Amino acid sequence: MIGKIVHHILKSIDPIVAPGLLPLLASMGHSDDLMAVDANHPATRDSARSA
Repeated sequence: MIGKIVHHILKSIDPIVAPGLLPLLASMGHSDDLMAVDANHPATRDSARSA
C-alpha cells in the first residue's frame, strides 16, 4: 500500500458492535453498568420459576 495512509482509530473494537453503541459507551461513567442481554430469551419463564 505505497502512497496510501490508513488510519486505524478503533483497533480493538469488534466490527459487530453497532455504531450507535459507541457514543453510549463513551458517555458512561465509572459507576455505570452495561448489561448485555438476549432479547429472545424467555425471561417470563425464568422469573416465574425463581418466584
